Amino acid sequence: MVRIHTLMLSLLAVAALAITGCSSNKETQEALADCAGAIATRYNAEVENSPSFIDFLSAEAADNNINVSIGFSDSAVDVSMYSEALVQYAVAMQLKANTGKKLDLMLNTLRKCEGKLIIQLSDTKANSRTYQIGATRLVQLVQLPSSQLNFTAVKDNISQIMAAECDNYRQSAGAADARFNITGGFAQYTLTFANKSAYRQFNQASLTGRYVNILKGKYETYGSCRSYVENLLKSLQIDGYRFVYTTEQGGDSEIKAAIPWRIIN
Repeated sequence: MVRIHTLMLSLLAVAALAITGCSSNKETQEALADCAGAIATRYNAEVENSPSFIDFLSAEAADNNINVSIGFSDSAVDVSMYSEALVQYAVAMQLKANTGKKLDLMLNTLRKCEGKLIIQLSDTKANSRTYQIGATRLVQLVQLPSSQLNFTAVKDNISQIMAAECDNYRQSAGAADARFNITGGFAQYTLTFANKSAYRQFNQASLTGRYVNILKGKYETYGSCRSYVENLLKSLQIDGYRFVYTTEQGGDSEIKAAIPWRIIN
């Protein structure tokens, strides 16, 4: 399952803040400190409501930058897989959703101070990765359409992240092999068995029921971050999931279960 979430939370908080212009270093630091404090305060509830997903979120101002640190508690998260393109795409989604005077003030202030938004992510595997987005690039993220924000590269990265779960699905189903691809608007996991008798207890309806329950359980672990994950996937033209049980021969042995978002919710 995709664990993408609080990158977007951070930007949503930033976009909701109004900070003053930087006529002096002292004023700049005070404004940025207020901004960082507001981010932390604003998302205390988000962290508390996502204990299976987020361990902590902190924010501080330093050297004209806004630094946000996020630690994940979900052992399935591997931040080393999150590309720069994906992070910027997620940031752009939130900026575009929160345009207005407050966002303009924030962007103008960071631009005048040549500041950056710096996001550091860490996971339970002791991986850590830092992403820096300068003020000029933040402005571009607001103005450029999604098609000009490395859309294909972002979708490829999402595919790589989702493919990392193949082995979990394979083991759970007792399949010999599992593959992932995005096709026909669905995130598809194809599980291949030695023969059809290995899944003779399933038909389309029962296979759908099995994976609806699995997906509902997984998405519940996102807590308050769930909508951020779903909205990002939808923006990449992913309409839901599809699970395919098959043999190497394929043909009549295949059973397909398509699960759009409305069923998961």
